[in-house]
Amino acid sequence: MREYIKKIVSHGKLEIFGEDKVKDEFENVRCEFSYDILSSKKIVGVFEIPQMYDNIGNKKFIFKDDVERELKGNITGSTFEHIGGYRYNTLNFSIDEFTRSQWFSTANPKRLRIDFLIPYISYLSRSVLTYHFVENDYHFKFSDEVYKILVNNIEVRFDEFASFVEATEPDSKMYRMLYPTIELNINGNVDESVEELKKLFDDVLLILSLVLDNKMRCFGYFLKLYDENDKIILDYEHRITTVKSRGGFVKKHVNNKFEEIFTKEKITTLVNNFINHENKDLIRTSSYDLLTSQELDTFEPRLVWTIFSLEGVVKIITNKVGEITKFGEVVNLACSERYMNVDLNDYNFLKSENDDHRWLITDYRNNIAHFNNKKFDDEVIFDEYKKVIRLARNLLLKYLDSDKNINDYPFP
Repeated sequence: MREYIKKIVSHGKLEIFGEDKVKDEFENVRCEFSYDILSSKKIVGVFEIPQMYDNIGNKKFIFKDDVERELKGNITGSTFEHIGGYRYNTLNFSIDEFTRSQWFSTANPKRLRIDFLIPYISYLSRSVLTYHFVENDYHFKFSDEVYKILVNNIEVRFDEFASFVEATEPDSKMYRMLYPTIELNINGNVDESVEELKKLFDDVLLILSLVLDNKMRCFGYFLKLYDENDKIILDYEHRITTVKSRGGFVKKHVNNKFEEIFTKEKITTLVNNFINHENKDLIRTSSYDLLTSQELDTFEPRLVWTIFSLEGVVKIITNKVGEITKFGEVVNLACSERYMNVDLNDYNFLKSENDDHRWLITDYRNNIAHFNNKKFDDEVIFDEYKKVIRLARNLLLKYLDSDKNINDYPFP
């Protein structure tokens, strides 16, 4: 997917904070920054201060402009230049967070709509049926219904935006974004309702990440509040760059077996069972551990973390969290008929050369932990590592699934 860069220029008040919390304030500062609306990554820009400012360093700042936009981030450097006989200080900055708010009324809000910003997930997208040119832009028609799931009686709708790179010179590539949307009637505290919906959607996205084997995080949202006559009260935007997320899930075709199992109904079941599970917090931790381990650049810590993730999963299943257990024994117990009824022979884990009751991958983990110098075949160990990921993911999904007859959840 291509970047969709948006450039912003505005003027406002800049506050720069030192280590001692003392702040320097500047009025009528020109601000220019750009960002990729498809990811919100690397939001950078410059401030122009029409006076000398030498006290730079790596400092925090808050900038509020004249259209209710607020930026928070870090000053990363500075340059000096002469413009029209004046010496200007240009400050380079990166943004951690920015918000934009526009109030239209002070009426009491009765309904809210929140559109979450996430990496693109082609599995949840719709096929484009046709498009037509209207007023220097293309309007798209989709052949499928909007992807929807019902979570605790709240509908989560995955709306989609599509546009050609250049309306006047279209090519085969388009900008496409998913806007997972929740609309809710409200009578109480707006902030509490928004926080509850953000937590709910984080849970939805965690299960989708586990299903797609691709850790994805929300990087912002649009919020609209409406009064009793359905007139807009507030239009609000919030973006953050500090959330770590892998790229979107973009595949034109996915595994047929994957599509057979992971129906809309199945994903709805998994999400609802997770949200209402008594071990929800433990499951969340193990799921993030498993997904995060695959982001590590170095193989050894990635493998060790993945094994720890599997150990966490089987301890949750067997109710042995906090207990000292032997890895092999608790894995076998979790896979027994008493619990998950998973046949470990289907995984064909290679046995240790020294102990038939231990896996080769465990020997490799111990070799790393104790700084031994024993040599292992890299290709063999990598194959064993993939088996650990598959087992941990299968156990997590089966633990959450109402249908206990599925033993293998295919990857997309």
